[in-house]
Amino acid sequence: MLNDVLYSQSKVFKNRDVFNISYLPEKLQANKEELKIIYGNIKPLLEDKKPLNTIITGKSSTGKTTLIRYAISEINKNTNIKTCYINCNLENKKRKCYFKLYNTLFGHDANKYQSTEIIHDKIIKEMKNQKLILAIDDINILPEHEAIELINELFRLNEYYDMKIALIISINDIAYKYSLPDHIQTILTGYEIHLNKFSQDETYQILKYRCKQGFKDNTITQSQIKKLVKYIINMTDIRDGLIKLEILGQKLENENRNKITDNDLKDHVI
Repeated sequence: MLNDVLYSQSKVFKNRDVFNISYLPEKLQANKEELKIIYGNIKPLLEDKKPLNTIITGKSSTGKTTLIRYAISEINKNTNIKTCYINCNLENKKRKCYFKLYNTLFGHDANKYQSTEIIHDKIIKEMKNQKLILAIDDINILPEHEAIELINELFRLNEYYDMKIALIISINDIAYKYSLPDHIQTILTGYEIHLNKFSQDETYQILKYRCKQGFKDNTITQSQIKKLVKYIINMTDIRDGLIKLEILGQKLENENRNKITDNDLKDHVI
């Protein structure tokens, strides 16, 4: 029985990873105008000029992480500018952030026995010689005093040194920015982008795309996707919708079926 379950070919999923919130789509289904803004802000780097920093705010499930990662991915594919993406849910200390940045700049890990100050100094010295796009996602996750130090150290670079660094910072809650000390609020400046909750059409386009990429043909109907969208808009968010789709797919697998029914939606989603 174990082998039958573990090694059987799926009748439902074409690519199960599509329903993971961390999945990076080949095309964005929302926040396209905001993507253009990010590209415009970093464009001066291509002309060897100082770029504009980008501050992205928005609550969970508004697409901040997908937007930033997509922008970084496209920049990597189409330019020779170095990029560093730091997710503060993983690199949740200032020291970890600097270790990630060090690896990007030098191509190998920093000596873990060296002090953060020494690693910082090496990074600053190297950054003077390179163009760089540095994205720090959910900086508000860091302990507040460390976030303050990181903001102060990084945003001051473009003021005090002739560096070509584009900073992209995301914050989960706009109120966080205004809770910081006044001098840090003054430093934390750039082109501000605020992401709102996805509209009904945006939610539909996202789920339609994910279902097409993730499920085999005819697993779910367009009317069923629209029902799920209405539930999401009124009750929850896109993250929960993706989880529910994967659960529905697994339910079909468990029951040796290949089509979602309206009763499945009623019993397990809406």
